Formats: sequence, structure tokens, C-alpha cells
Amino acid sequence: MSGTTGSDDDRLLEALRDAVVGPDEAPAEARAAAKALYTWRTVDAELAALVHDSWEGAPAGVRGAAAGARLLSFESDDGTAAVEVEVGPDGRLQGQLVPAAAGDVEVHHAGGVTGVAADELGRFRTDPLPSGPVRLRCATATSRVDTDWVLL
Repeated sequence: MSGTTGSDDDRLLEALRDAVVGPDEAPAEARAAAKALYTWRTVDAELAALVHDSWEGAPAGVRGAAAGARLLSFESDDGTAAVEVEVGPDGRLQGQLVPAAAGDVEVHHAGGVTGVAADELGRFRTDPLPSGPVRLRCATATSRVDTDWVLL
């Protein structure tokens, strides 16, 4: 036997309990400040939700159903900004910002971020993108729009 007493075991168990439980929870003020800061992460961007997907409701497993272009429409909650996107069979995106304006478009995808310019009519086009989740971040001189994620 090791020759330890009950009080030694109790101290050891207490030390182990303290190590497992870890430090106390963050103060309520710090948690509230962190939550408030998180809500400001995209304060300057209008969030545009997917309002139309031409593949939605298409029969699954039907041969040839995916052969054509896919049309996606995103619109901000207040209806002041929108992004129309056509996804080609090769994974290339072609779209337009509404209202039409020159700007920059970032496409966030599985392979990273692809940046393209939108012309004065709001039109843009990407090279083929890998399949997977995609989100657009569109910025013009007067606004910024972030879309929902959508699976290509």
C-alpha cells in the first residue's frame, strides 16, 4: 500500500476536480459585450436571402434535369438590393447586381475566395468554380450585400 491517509486522497481528488472543471465562467458583462460585438460583424452589409432557385422542386434523379443552367435570385429583407446569378453546367457564375452599379464581387467557395469586378451595369462573370457551398459578397460605391450560402 502507498501509506496515504484519507485527507491526502481528499486533497488529491480536490486538485483533480479543479483541473478538470477549469476556470470559472467569464463574467456576465464580458459575455454580453462579446455577443453585442458579434452582431456588428456585418453591420454595413445588407443580408440577401435566396428567394428563388430554378432547381427547387425539380424531380430528383431524372436524367438530364441538371443539364441546363441554374438560376438563383437573392434579395435583401427590405427589397432594396438583389443579386441574380446563373450557374452554368461547368460551374461558371454569371450574374448581375440590382440596382445596377459597378463594384466588386467576392465568391466564397470550397477552394477559397474568387474576386471579380462587376461592370457599370452590375454584370459579373467568374471562371468555373468547384462544387460545394458558395456565398457572394458584393460591394458597390453605395452598398454591400452578402448572400446566403447555397450549394452548387
